[in-house]
Amino acid sequence: MNVLFDYMYRDHGNWKMVGEVIFANPDRLPLAEAEERLRHACCEDANFNAHQIRVPEVYFEDTDIECDQVFHEFCGLEATEKPATDARTLKQFVEAFEAAHKRGWESSPRMDSLGYALPIGRKSLEKPR
Repeated sequence: MNVLFDYMYRDHGNWKMVGEVIFANPDRLPLAEAEERLRHACCEDANFNAHQIRVPEVYFEDTDIECDQVFHEFCGLEATEKPATDARTLKQFVEAFEAAHKRGWESSPRMDSLGYALPIGRKSLEKPR
């Protein structure tokens, strides 16, 4: 059984864009354990940097630099029969997610180009001044 990683981007107006990535689970990592580890590795409010963990960013085209943020929100995991869309296994993905948390969540190239600043090691975003 494969596992669907469900996430979204929420802008300042609470509009949402959803994303999903499907991982094979040959190690049979229990979903509850994987989800707990992912939630623990997120920064506040279940947020993470999609670019940093190599999942597609799902920003809106018209990002508002004064209001929008860099992070995506982890929604959950679910078992699926759909084929894997990522070459990593669920275990490898969870380990990469935890490693990103340990290094500190960073900004993304798209948000950097818009003028956002997120020093390495910080868990929240500083808006441009």
